[in-house]
Amino acid sequence: MGPDGNRDPPACASRLCGPGAGWRDLGGNGPRREVSDRRSHSEADRVGRGSLRREGPDGQGGRGRRRPGGKRRFPAAARPEPFRALTMRVAVVGGGPAGAVAAMELARQGFEVCVYEREGGPRDHPGDCLSPVFGPLLDRLGLREALETGPHRRVYGSRAVWGSDAPAGSDFLFRRHGTSFRLHRRDFSEMLASAATAAGAAWKFGRPVVECRRRGREWELIAGGEAATADFVIDATGRSAAVARKLSIRRSRLDPLVAIAAEVEGVPAEDSFTLVEAVRCGWWYSGALQNGRLAVFLATDADSAAFSQARTAEGWWRLAGETRHTAERLRGGRIVRGPRVWAAGSERLASIAGEGWLAVGDAAAAHDPVASHGIGAAMGSGYYAARAAAGMARGDGVAQDAYVFAISRAFDAYLLGLSEQYAREQRWPDSRFWARRQGAR
Repeated sequence: MGPDGNRDPPACASRLCGPGAGWRDLGGNGPRREVSDRRSHSEADRVGRGSLRREGPDGQGGRGRRRPGGKRRFPAAARPEPFRALTMRVAVVGGGPAGAVAAMELARQGFEVCVYEREGGPRDHPGDCLSPVFGPLLDRLGLREALETGPHRRVYGSRAVWGSDAPAGSDFLFRRHGTSFRLHRRDFSEMLASAATAAGAAWKFGRPVVECRRRGREWELIAGGEAATADFVIDATGRSAAVARKLSIRRSRLDPLVAIAAEVEGVPAEDSFTLVEAVRCGWWYSGALQNGRLAVFLATDADSAAFSQARTAEGWWRLAGETRHTAERLRGGRIVRGPRVWAAGSERLASIAGEGWLAVGDAAAAHDPVASHGIGAAMGSGYYAARAAAGMARGDGVAQDAYVFAISRAFDAYLLGLSEQYAREQRWPDSRFWARRQGAR
């Protein structure tokens, strides 16, 4: 057991992350302490039990045989030989934060990388924040200066109306990692793409991958009508997990949370603090943007009456007007964009890695926005995926296990924290929304 009450990470985790570079050190929820490289690989083999099993590209795994004493081992067919390649061609499918970081890190290590992005260029996504706890990750990637000098709005704290009618504040100025950033998402995406291409990665916009299949030890892809081959594929396609789905990997949706978002103008936006307000049907989020507008969304369940109502501007305003603090913040405003709906629930793949491929970011595991994990966790998984892929190319037979362990453990810790967060709100015991999150998942 580790000092935080969890079992120790496998020995391979130190080779993947570097000395002392646990997931929490990069702003997530992983092992803090440094792990010795001198443990035997047999310990890494034991990582494959339960949800951390490794599967082939067809998604089939199997429990394997029991060793004497009841311990399981991987079936031989599920443990491919490491690449041991001096060079490796990597296809990154998806150019979001996770894919961009993975491409950048692999290109920096000298691998041949091509990013296939289905959109014609970076898109805006108002309201996205990067939590201050991911500062160490920005430093490791060499991106802090570019972020701080970009057109992003600093967020100096947050207020939460959660568990009581009185707002509780949190000031980021006096925290270890400083302020948060509400991102100008298009500029942020351009920054990541530029960093990846500067490192040597090729970037192809407007190239959706319509086919991706394994042929021997090589991948064949068709992207935007163009045929390509690769030795390794990284699925960075977000919640759609397009590559994993083509490989018949199951995806679990743990709850039906959705966000109905709008931009509101005509309201004072000098206060940069984020406001989160719990209500009977879910919770409201609002935060000031760079253009003086407010990004606002209602988080509720897709099978609720509130969802049906909030999909129209009139219904959205009516529900916002039933709040106390959010309604005060929106007084005198008007919707200039939206409402629009996006999935916001917790999701995960049954397997996030297999022979010659890894899933990163939301494709591997997606988070509830109340946890403030989204973009930072996606970038962290992209960093770890690059380290794992590079290790596999150099013959490290347990690099894949280390990656699966790190991402799976981080997601399990996230689920525990999320459960504790929702348990703090007890004002509506008869609400289906709250009962769903305070019962067994």
